[in-house]
Amino acid sequence: MTPVITTEYDGCGKCLVGVRRLSRKTDATSSPERQLDQVVAAVAAIGGHIIAWADDWEVSGATDPLTRPALGPWLRGELGPYAGIAGAAVDRIGRNQRDVLNTGYMIKDSGRLMVSHGHDGPWDLDDPTDEMRFSMEAFGAQMELRAIQKRNRDAALKSRADGRPRGKTSYGYRYVRLYTGGKVDRVEIDPVAAEIIRDARRRADQRLARLAYLRVEWWQARCRAPLRHPGFTAAAVGMSPGPACGQATSRPTPLGMSAASAADPRGGTAPPT
Repeated sequence: MTPVITTEYDGCGKCLVGVRRLSRKTDATSSPERQLDQVVAAVAAIGGHIIAWADDWEVSGATDPLTRPALGPWLRGELGPYAGIAGAAVDRIGRNQRDVLNTGYMIKDSGRLMVSHGHDGPWDLDDPTDEMRFSMEAFGAQMELRAIQKRNRDAALKSRADGRPRGKTSYGYRYVRLYTGGKVDRVEIDPVAAEIIRDARRRADQRLARLAYLRVEWWQARCRAPLRHPGFTAAAVGMSPGPACGQATSRPTPLGMSAASAADPRGGTAPPT
């Protein structure tokens, strides 16, 4: 990929943030380099310079610009001063007409510039002609988004009807074919992956139970009060029993751990976490 060069913010009024977006980024695509060249040309045409790049790869055009990982923080004013944004086209800002218009007017109201390749100079949304053109480009981007979404839905329905998977199953499940090379008949639980998930859940539950028992034992030692639930014992959670009630001076020692390791480093002044 072509190296991206930026300059420092100098308060000249044309310190712009380059905006690039791509829904799917692969090694074969040339769109990032093409967008870079278009943004650089648009910024140079107004005598400005780029202080940073807001590159949102693998981000859908339907995503609100304010919530995008790279562009969002700039729009919310979290990454320092800048004079405006520059993109290869209006659809690089987004493909939802409402979000694009909201972003455009927010930039205008903040006194910043909005530049795109193919448009002479910054967008002036106070000018009726520019306002109408900006709105129409945003509308065109949304129409393209709707067409893409419809194609994807139709392809998914066709694949499902033909028994052809459009991706991998969720972990813990597997495709079932009635014969080798045949259509997918159904999805079922993968016994190997399912056992791994269940084992992880069992170990997590055991750890939580041990932590809960340690906390109760700590308060028992502080208050000299017995455990409230008769079934809530050290053996029930896989721990060695602690001292008898009234004699406890420290937390019980978990199985496989030395007394020194189990000692509270805070001197017993706070419950374990």
